Amino acid sequence: MKRIKKLIIILLIVFIVVLLGKLMINKIYEKMYPDGLGADFVDKPYLPTPERNASVFYTVEDCVQNFINYTIQKEDADKLNNNTILYYLLDPDYINRNSITVDNISDYILFTNIPVKFTALKMEYLCYDNNLQEYRVYGKINKEETGEFIKYGFFKITLDVNKMVYCIDPIDNCNSIEDIHLDKYEINKQIEKKEQNSFSYLSISNTKLMNNYLKYIKETLLNSPEEIYYILDNDYKTNNFPTLESFKAFVEKNKDIIEEIELNKCEIKDMVINPVFTCEDYNNKKYIIKQQAIMDFSLVLEY
Repeated sequence: MKRIKKLIIILLIVFIVVLLGKLMINKIYEKMYPDGLGADFVDKPYLPTPERNASVFYTVEDCVQNFINYTIQKEDADKLNNNTILYYLLDPDYINRNSITVDNISDYILFTNIPVKFTALKMEYLCYDNNLQEYRVYGKINKEETGEFIKYGFFKITLDVNKMVYCIDPIDNCNSIEDIHLDKYEINKQIEKKEQNSFSYLSISNTKLMNNYLKYIKETLLNSPEEIYYILDNDYKTNNFPTLESFKAFVEKNKDIIEEIELNKCEIKDMVINPVFTCEDYNNKKYIIKQQAIMDFSLVLEY
């Protein structure tokens, strides 16, 4: 009898410890996800993770670009057709939250009459559940022809990898990608398959990735050099460009060379963990890129 009582007490203590631990973890998750992650989600991997897969990164970026393309309306005749397609591309929860219809969609989506390009600057993986993959994305929107900066954009993208379709939640009034959270109700999201919201994964080789990086470096040096200044390797920046103005002077001095940036060859080191790419253009100028995740890298210019 004493052994049974002792066993019952031990089991009761273990139960209390486990329960308290679970409650503490829930509290932590509630702080991280104020939009509603609860106890049902504790054991699942919903910590935001920087995207390291180039194919996934540029596929998601392409989904955003496709969405933005339908906000370009050069003629009045485009409006109804584009509004219908945008409606199909929108996250169903975004539609429900804002009571969006094809007729009032222009009250929520900003339209333009010039071609624009979206460049993802940061992408984080939020979750995977029931064939749904969700990402939060921060990037910039530039004029396609000139590269002139227009604005920054924030999006939450869901891929249904079973149906191979996606939907987009354009995030308004957002100052940081960290402000974008996974909502509890999104786990059971249903995305209706339409012709316009299908996707396929892009094939991105290391050469293609470096071409993308050098194109980004070129366009940004010419249009927003301060953006490149802040991703320069710290030691390199301290020793060569102690101020932003000194870096802008360097860019202006080498403007003709920068306009000709095009990948000639590339060497890769430490590919498994944090790869280091040494790229060389046709003017024999080198760009040393130390990558942490896709589009998250430090840069050294050997001019």
